[in-house]
Amino acid sequence: MIEAVAGVEFGAAWDFAPASAEVVNTLRGEYRTSAFLPAIPPTPVGEGDSVFQTFFSAGVGPAPVRLQLTSADNVWVAQLQADRLTVNWRRVNEGTVYPGYGEMQRRLEQLLAAVTAQIPGGALRPTTLEYTYVNGINRPAPEVFRLLNPDVFGDPDLEGVEVRFQVSVPNPSGRVALSVEPRLEGGQRGSVLTVVSNYFVAGAVDMHHLLQLVDSAHVQARHAFAWITTDAARFAWGESQHDND
Repeated sequence: MIEAVAGVEFGAAWDFAPASAEVVNTLRGEYRTSAFLPAIPPTPVGEGDSVFQTFFSAGVGPAPVRLQLTSADNVWVAQLQADRLTVNWRRVNEGTVYPGYGEMQRRLEQLLAAVTAQIPGGALRPTTLEYTYVNGINRPAPEVFRLLNPDVFGDPDLEGVEVRFQVSVPNPSGRVALSVEPRLEGGQRGSVLTVVSNYFVAGAVDMHHLLQLVDSAHVQARHAFAWITTDAARFAWGESQHDND
């Protein structure tokens, strides 16, 4: 695994610019550097191939931004903007070991607490919850699909370099997106297999319930990865100590 992401999108409920400075002060012990980048657009909401997304642009004023906080070792990144927050773990070199979901959960709870402290009433109104696994595989994309679970994919004759498909999960409404894309690193052809698990929710949610929903997205992402792969394939690709957390 080369990256994991846990995040929450929510209805904008705070004055982002001054509040973000307070968040930076609160998290100074965990993250050493900060930078402002363009904001990430909202996740399309819908079922299967039917998705919808609406954008509004007044054509004036500054473009939306996100604040990116990075740990001293560059492994952990916390990102927040007016309507989204995420925690990212990244494999920055071969010696980087994923510490497991427990540390991801701790950092997400820490970020949520810092943000909700700046929101009147202290409750977010989440719209989308996310958990994502990004897996680097040292094989070209067609070979990756040939190693996936034949009970799911059969024995396809794949000549393309990119295949995407999407399935929906019920209660609450959600979506799991699985993709394989080409990757070139060090002159070697490889692939990136990404599993994105979203849950769509509405209404104010307290911290405990919100973390439970993120846990559900995490479990769904793990189940999806296990569903499309085999033990032999995962062994061939290699997993770090906690890559299955």
